[in-house]
Amino acid sequence: MAVATDVSSVLGKDRKFLILVSVPLSYPELEHRYQLYKGLVDISALINRYTELEPLLQAIMAIAQRVMVAEASSLMLREPESGDLEMVVAMSKEEIGHAPPPRQRVPRGRGIAGWVFEHEESVLVKDAYADERFFSEIDRQTGFRTRCVLCVPLWYEGRVTGVLQVLNPIDRDYFSEIEREVFESYALMAATAIERNRLMEMERQRMRLIQELSFATEIQTSFLPKEKPCVGGASIDWHSQPARQIGGDFFDVYPLREDEIYFVIGDVSGKGIPAALLMAQAMSMLRLTLQPGLPPLEALDRWNRLMLERIVRGTFITSILARFEPKTGKVEMANAGHCPPIICRNGIPEQKAIFAGAPPLGILEEATFECHSIALQPSDSLLFYTDGLTETQNPQGDFLDRDGVMALVREKPTGSEALVEFLVQQAKTFRNEADLQDDLTLFLLEKQ
Repeated sequence: MAVATDVSSVLGKDRKFLILVSVPLSYPELEHRYQLYKGLVDISALINRYTELEPLLQAIMAIAQRVMVAEASSLMLREPESGDLEMVVAMSKEEIGHAPPPRQRVPRGRGIAGWVFEHEESVLVKDAYADERFFSEIDRQTGFRTRCVLCVPLWYEGRVTGVLQVLNPIDRDYFSEIEREVFESYALMAATAIERNRLMEMERQRMRLIQELSFATEIQTSFLPKEKPCVGGASIDWHSQPARQIGGDFFDVYPLREDEIYFVIGDVSGKGIPAALLMAQAMSMLRLTLQPGLPPLEALDRWNRLMLERIVRGTFITSILARFEPKTGKVEMANAGHCPPIICRNGIPEQKAIFAGAPPLGILEEATFECHSIALQPSDSLLFYTDGLTETQNPQGDFLDRDGVMALVREKPTGSEALVEFLVQQAKTFRNEADLQDDLTLFLLEKQ
């Protein structure tokens, strides 16, 4: 029968030859080493089998504990914010196959695990309580008695991401050097598996976010008008572009009666999904509020009271709510802290702003909003916009501002579609083709 051996050499003092001393390994030793290396093969196969991190780590630790013939095992990863080591997997012999225990935490630099992490080298401790580095608090919390520790760093792409350890070898006093070498190989495979699954989880989260953003975009779009309404005696045009995939700007048209058309433009504080959710809630509340014959100022007050019951502290909405009578050209507007519109008389913008200022929606219960009425003549128009237009910046950091918008309006002949498209293109040119920093919405009403 073939016998595996360890080989050493001795050089005689007087004779120039080598004496080879062959020491046979016992069957239990041979079986133990076989199990150690078989465990490496098993873990290698596991890396490509699991697509979820937690089950993978549980399986790796169960195999490591079995082939190392240990009472317990644990895996700790560095917590990015605190720098502490968090015990993400901890398993005793009796717990294999059961739910993982609550996660423990080792303060930064404490314990044998902390030393291994900071010094980036393996440690084999034969008597844990005799080692001044040992952190006994976890033993106290769990009731486990640590006797011997084999702890190795988790290396991935030139950096240590955590540590892997086994505790208390069974049927022997301490772990051997050959076990340390094999366990270091375990750690390399475990680190690879962890990072691989982390990348997979990040990709899954990215895909979920894309799907959620797409769904949120569809929901938000459903609140905005899909087609331009046919309004006798007037033309309406608009443009709305979020800075991100979804935004907080909104507008809508409500033809309640043939001779009474409401429209609204607004801007929710913030950007992204939170702003879009508040925008959807605000527009739902407004639709419940509006009714034929209701003055815009009264509608704005009711809308504000409804939003106060639901709005999150620290958020608010600026808006202008207006009512237009196509036959007479009368426009009645109520303003809640929004950018004042630009009035164009026969294509020429008026310099004076019609609103001085008012609080936004969702801040004060007894808010005093501004109201203004004008009569539009044929070829007159009202340009409403959000601050994404006036706060457009060029590469030098200058804002387009209201005067810049008015200068652009003077350059372009009247015509709702031509003017809106012109302003959007000029704003893009002003920011030197850069991406929007804020949501941009324009709404133009022109009397024909």
